[in-house]
Parts: sequence; C-alpha cells; structure tokens
Amino acid sequence: MLELGCNVGLNLVALSLIDSSISLSGVELNQEAANFAVNKKVATIYQQTIVEPFDLEPTYDLTFTKTVLI
Repeated sequence: MLELGCNVGLNLVALSLIDSSISLSGVELNQEAANFAVNKKVATIYQQTIVEPFDLEPTYDLTFTKTVLI
C-alpha cells in the first residue's frame, strides 16, 4: 500500500496498527516531514515529488492520498 503525500506518516502508523502484516510505503516532498515518517519505522518512505513521473519498486495493489495540497 502506497500513500502519496504521507507527511509525517500518521495514516501509515494507523494502518500498521490495524494490520502489521501490510507492506506500507509513502511518498513525501517535504524533507523534514519525510524524516519524521522514516523515524516511525512502519513504512518505506520516499522523499520526492508526486508531480513528476517516478518508478517505485515493488508495484502496489493500492495507492491513496488524503488532503495533499499541490
């Protein structure tokens, strides 16, 4: 599962509490927020924009976003 615009990773933390077997990843543009998300240790975090094309491995069954400002 991939969250686009994960900020500090709170949604990813909530998902990990629901089911710790889910493989979680997030993409965050803001370096400071991405660092906070990495420190939560529940997901793989990519610090980059979601506006430009990008290749992430592995592929994902579900991607989502919530209140991302562009």
